[in-house]
Amino acid sequence: MYNSLTHDEILQAVDRAWYKICRNKHEIPLPPKKDFLRILQFILCNNEFEFNNLIFRQTCGIPMGAPMSPSLADLRMFEIITNILDIFPFKDNLALLSIYRDDGFILFNSSQDNLTELFNIANNIHPLIKFTHEISQSSIQFLDVTIFKGNRFLNHNILDVKLYRKPTDNFQYLERTSAHPSSVFNGFITAEILRFMRSSNNKKDTLKEIETFKTKLLQRGYSEKDINPIITNALHKERKDCLRYKLKNKRAMPPLVLATKFNPSFNGLNKAIKKHWHLIEQNDSTKTMFPKPPIIAYKRHKNLKDLLTSSKL
Repeated sequence: MYNSLTHDEILQAVDRAWYKICRNKHEIPLPPKKDFLRILQFILCNNEFEFNNLIFRQTCGIPMGAPMSPSLADLRMFEIITNILDIFPFKDNLALLSIYRDDGFILFNSSQDNLTELFNIANNIHPLIKFTHEISQSSIQFLDVTIFKGNRFLNHNILDVKLYRKPTDNFQYLERTSAHPSSVFNGFITAEILRFMRSSNNKKDTLKEIETFKTKLLQRGYSEKDINPIITNALHKERKDCLRYKLKNKRAMPPLVLATKFNPSFNGLNKAIKKHWHLIEQNDSTKTMFPKPPIIAYKRHKNLKDLLTSSKL
């Protein structure tokens, strides 16, 4: 998707959507549209990369690693999908259409032949973008979940979801012996448990995934004494709370961040700072400069991958 959108169509899509963009609130005021489009054109048309000691300029597509790329791709794909639906004669039979980036999920109340017409239109609307599809009457994968007809569908016409794992998943979780702060180990275990809860509406499916997860962690050097309290604490949360987006308080003062590279000897650094923070608070100058204790953030050291590989080809 990123490599199939031309620079001109991206610029035209932003131009057409400008009035909608301006209606949103922005922390940094937007420049005039003319200037914004000139800046965007400069960025798109001057993306360069190196291959075999030669410098190339990308003439089509948007850089995959750029922060702006997902938003630009979403904007243009929204227009393309809208154009497809405008032509599709059976759009009233679409019970649901959900899209995330270049993945889509459709519930269709009509024949398979009529649905095939949708993909015939989609694959002829843009010269560089082609859509693949999979059709099922019972279950289908979308992103990291399987959506299927379970017992609830038979009784209440409600679809169920459970976690989907790719056949190539090798469960390469972080080794317990690796040099990371304890918060990293605790954090990723908690995050996985919450993901299992979000991705499965049936408690049995969630617990089954947790047992598989525990088995793989034990193989990576973790102990049940370390794992069980974290899992128990995460399971205290209700699934509905895991599905609810938590709004950030943008008015809150940004935290003071102390960034350094991790070393096992730094384990007591945060406690030491908090223990002696009263010395900062007792000084009129420093208490104004530092109203709250800092957050300790550890930057990653270079690893073997960084030393053995290069972004240059």
